[in-house]
Amino acid sequence: MKSSYLNNNQTYNSEVIATLKEKDLRAWDRLYEDYAPAIYTLILQIVMDPQRAEKVTEKFFIYSWNQINDYVIVNGTLFTWMVQKARYFAIEEVRSAHVQNTSMREIPNSETESSKAHFSQWGIQQAFGELNLDEKTLLDNYYFQGLSVQQLAEILTISPGDVDKRIKKALSSLSNILFAIAVH
Repeated sequence: MKSSYLNNNQTYNSEVIATLKEKDLRAWDRLYEDYAPAIYTLILQIVMDPQRAEKVTEKFFIYSWNQINDYVIVNGTLFTWMVQKARYFAIEEVRSAHVQNTSMREIPNSETESSKAHFSQWGIQQAFGELNLDEKTLLDNYYFQGLSVQQLAEILTISPGDVDKRIKKALSSLSNILFAIAVH
């Protein structure tokens, strides 16, 4: 009977959340039973492939098992937390599918067709050409090839925080170059 797990608003109460955080398998089975259909449907709408959606849903529930202690009840319902995380998971799946087996080292320079098409207007191509090779490659892989910060960190063998800093630095350089072009 759901009443022991759910309150009248169909949300998990704090006692059940505590048992989830203690890794109680019965509570997790019930959570999966209650929320997996909705989570799967959300993921399917994003990845648009039933088999991939099943795999992402499985990965998501494993992630939830490992990260349940990050959930804080005052920030919203458990379901809302799970939907937000599942949506992120699905988007990352779509992103990573586009760049499967791509490495920055495999790209000799960043002047790929996608970056040329996006940079053809407003002098951006000229400004992009003035960046150093590392900045060009980083921006191209992040913005146009779809690699995530985590993927770039793994390829470069640096922390995700350092990747963020390098992206910000490259964007700042690009901005300065664009300003200089606009002034002339």
